[in-house]
Amino acid sequence: MKLSERQENLIRQIVHWHRTGKAALVEGGAGGLYSRYNTGTIESLLKRGLIRYANPEWQQRGWRSPVDGRFFYSTYEVEIAPAGWDHIYKVG
Repeated sequence: MKLSERQENLIRQIVHWHRTGKAALVEGGAGGLYSRYNTGTIESLLKRGLIRYANPEWQQRGWRSPVDGRFFYSTYEVEIAPAGWDHIYKVG
């Protein structure tokens, strides 16, 4: 599966957190001061099934714009899905 450089970097970071025994709390947003990753990058990996929510009841939290309701800053608690591990280890 072909992924962009941003997607690959995010997957490597999540794997690093898993291997060090930490929760993968990914900060996302529209870019800028408060977000480390673009929300679109996170959501594209979720849609492809490479990562999944670690806690489905708490999918994302953050600051919403009072004007249009969009997240400017949010935190996703994610983990690598089986398809993500297959991608990492180049299986399939």
